[in-house]
Amino acid sequence: MKKALLVILAMVLVLSVTLSMALTASGGTAPPNPPTLCTLTVNVLPPQGGTATGGGAWNRGTTVDIEAVPADESWHFVCWSGDLWSLENPTTIKMTCDKTITAHFVECDCDPGLPWWWWFWWWWWNWGL
Repeated sequence: MKKALLVILAMVLVLSVTLSMALTASGGTAPPNPPTLCTLTVNVLPPQGGTATGGGAWNRGTTVDIEAVPADESWHFVCWSGDLWSLENPTTIKMTCDKTITAHFVECDCDPGLPWWWWFWWWWWNWGL
């Protein structure tokens, strides 16, 4: 008899805890939504090397087109760094949170027809990250 009473008491306790948790979950407030806007900060190094597009506030999940534009024919785009590492220009970045990227340029009076890897090597050798 005592055993049956203990089993019933344990079942009532489990049921009341479960019911209490369900009521709290259904009656409580929902957690706050994360911000829907993400900030893309776009820097240029060196500043006189050119400009870069795409900076600003964007909705979370947006794919943003970015492009590094050299100041003149003596400046050459090398790479993106920060929250995006890429040698492609123009390219895109998906906004999942606030991000900061930097467009790197190098000044050289060299043949503009040289392949991308030459510019990267030259920049890395002379400036590096």
